[in-house]
Amino acid sequence: MSATLSSPHLQGLIAGLPVVSLDQQAVFADLVTWGQSVPGLDAASIAPSDLARMLIHSQHLQGLAKRHPSDIAAALGGHGNDVITAACLQMLQAAQDIRDEAAFMKSLRKLRQRSALVVALADLANANDISTQMGWLSKAADTAVQATVTYLFAKAAEREKCPKQPAHLAGCGWTILALGKLGA
Repeated sequence: MSATLSSPHLQGLIAGLPVVSLDQQAVFADLVTWGQSVPGLDAASIAPSDLARMLIHSQHLQGLAKRHPSDIAAALGGHGNDVITAACLQMLQAAQDIRDEAAFMKSLRKLRQRSALVVALADLANANDISTQMGWLSKAADTAVQATVTYLFAKAAEREKCPKQPAHLAGCGWTILALGKLGA
């Protein structure tokens, strides 16, 4: 079944993506129903059926969307940078506050999930150019590294293995080389 997208600004979707095969009809219907509860879709003029077409071919993307529904409208509406910035700030705050490794790892996964969701949806909807999307991934990766180093230094200071470090980590004695992964 090929369908026409109802949201005018989503017309730039990859041509083959909106096709929903017969064996996917039940999942598609469930996604449309779920999409009706996603906050902000109406304000962004995005139909739940359009969102369902974007998600239908990826169970991973469906899972991310269901875990982070409040990020969807911003990503599709061209405001993905706001989501990425908020997710990075939350991660940096977690690095300051969390002392439990499992909770810290959960925060890292949340940052990764949110950035992957925003980049994927912005790409599928042609809401932002590829350079912007790669910048978001680099920003999330840089934040993850910074938060991890902050967390590790705090844990080491608790065990009296090193002095407590300032939040900006200047003069901490570490140099981290990305070797082309950040922004390359």
